[in-house]
Amino acid sequence: MRLIPCTCRVLLALFVSAGCSPQGPEQAETRDAESLPQRIDHILSSAFPQNGPGAAAIVARDGEVVFRGGYGLADLELGVPIEPGMIFRVASITKEFTAVLVMQLVEEGVLSLDDELTNFLPDYPVLGHRVTVRHLLSHTSGIKTFQRIPGFQDHVREDHTLEETIAIFANEPFEFPPGERYSYSSSGYILLGAILEQATGTTYEQLLRERIFDVVGLASAYLSSHDRIIPGRVSGYTAREGIVYNSPIVSMTIAFSSGGLMMSVDDLANWDEALYGTQLLGEPSKEEMWSPHVLNSGQTTEYGLGWMVTSFLGHRVLMHDGSLDGFLSAAMRLPDDHIFVAVLTNSDSPQTGPNAVAREILAVLLGIPEKQAIAMSQAELDRYAGTYVRRNNRVWSVIAEDGRLFIAPNETTRLEIEPETDTSFFFLDRSNRFNTVTFDLDEEGAVTGLVLTLHTGDQIRARREGATANR
Repeated sequence: MRLIPCTCRVLLALFVSAGCSPQGPEQAETRDAESLPQRIDHILSSAFPQNGPGAAAIVARDGEVVFRGGYGLADLELGVPIEPGMIFRVASITKEFTAVLVMQLVEEGVLSLDDELTNFLPDYPVLGHRVTVRHLLSHTSGIKTFQRIPGFQDHVREDHTLEETIAIFANEPFEFPPGERYSYSSSGYILLGAILEQATGTTYEQLLRERIFDVVGLASAYLSSHDRIIPGRVSGYTAREGIVYNSPIVSMTIAFSSGGLMMSVDDLANWDEALYGTQLLGEPSKEEMWSPHVLNSGQTTEYGLGWMVTSFLGHRVLMHDGSLDGFLSAAMRLPDDHIFVAVLTNSDSPQTGPNAVAREILAVLLGIPEKQAIAMSQAELDRYAGTYVRRNNRVWSVIAEDGRLFIAPNETTRLEIEPETDTSFFFLDRSNRFNTVTFDLDEEGAVTGLVLTLHTGDQIRARREGATANR
């Protein structure tokens, strides 16, 4: 069972390759001539084949749905195609909902972000640490996420009470003092669910229904249950060595307030739009949720309170994604552009992940042109080949071979890059499509290093082995 975010760790995309054929000028001209829905449809249909697990997607701009579609099969054994109104497990996108419930109680004075965990769960073994609600929301509590505990897989098929789930991780040592650093912790969001119930005397599921689902009109949103009959629920799948299997049975009682929700892309679009007004929360609460969290050291993280706080090619992005057996999910909101994109898959191992697909859709909405390769000879490519060393002494290899250039972040992965200019290259695979590699040259034209620029704007520099400068 995997209830961890699949992106927004800025190096992750570099090590994930989901092959994609390059597009030449004729193909790019064809894309430009297509309408917005046609271009989005092309992105999704190329990512999710008709005869396998697939996805539902929705795209909204200025509060209006501009695209909505389903791809692939909801049930491989019955051959039922996915329709966009079908219901998927959204995994850790659940954390957005839990965070909003907490902030509602903060606004009402029922609790405070600086309240301690032991105010609500006095028997929780904090081992002398002061763990606050804010620490839990921001993943800075130091409490180990239960997925990293040895033997965790032994529990996933069984239904658990909330107390039994907490017992899985409660006696684990803290990974660091609260507030010292960021470490994604689903355990923290399980505890937030328990705090919500203790503070209100109401079940987490009832709080969701009364305070969010019914208010916003999320008609097909549920706290997931294996036993409940849920019309429109899709089946989940996994792949091993190229063969697709039914995903393992996992009790969602263990996911609970950390990753237990299921819903349609329509629900997610309605949820996103409701967050623009004050129907759910006031502006100060939302600003606090959507600001990078500040650590004890004064440094900031890439997470607020329930949302990842990042960017895409200069545009502010608030998002969450999720991963668990049989499902991946991504929901990205660009508040300054009033754009929302959600992609839900019923496979935990698709050829192209929902985050990569969502970024491609965003690029179309934002009018970002597709990169075009220039011709470069083998001799010109050879000048960039070599070993490049980062500050942490991690080594990247750049390999020129058969008229192509590759960057290898490790011994088993090669990612092809193509030249856009004499020194700037772009990735061909979809997971890294909006990342670029720029080579540094000295005054004599010798290659001294490289800069990897991620779609978030973050840059990673590496010095060419043997070079005397890295600019």
